[in-house]
Amino acid sequence: MRNKQPTYTWIKVMETNIMAGGLVGGFGDEYGRTAAAHPIHDALTLRAETHQFLHGVKVAYGVLVQLAMEGKWDEIDRLSTFYNTFNLPRCLADLNLNHLTDNELLIIANRACEPGESIHFLPGEVTPQLVVSAIRNLEKHIY
Repeated sequence: MRNKQPTYTWIKVMETNIMAGGLVGGFGDEYGRTAAAHPIHDALTLRAETHQFLHGVKVAYGVLVQLAMEGKWDEIDRLSTFYNTFNLPRCLADLNLNHLTDNELLIIANRACEPGESIHFLPGEVTPQLVVSAIRNLEKHIY
């Protein structure tokens, strides 16, 4: 793709990704999704610092935020090797956002928690303050 010449193999991989994603969403509905990952991605796009990162990279960070919200620290630890292998972001610094204040994180969290977002599929009440707390706790856990 660097040469802007999609190969047959590349096209088949993309078609498979699209098909598999549709199947998971169709069969699993809200239970087959990472509820917070996409709202976190969408909220991160508010920041120009993240525009250089691909969709999946920001979603990967959203997965960790969701796991932090759920208190699944062992799962975060298990994913760390995978994330390191593929250079996926594990903390705000990896997304050029380590300078954000809590108020700036709250803007991101407010966007992620808008009504109708899948983040509300998580059990319990999901608030922007909970998201900011999860991000800060993830920072402490990673470092």
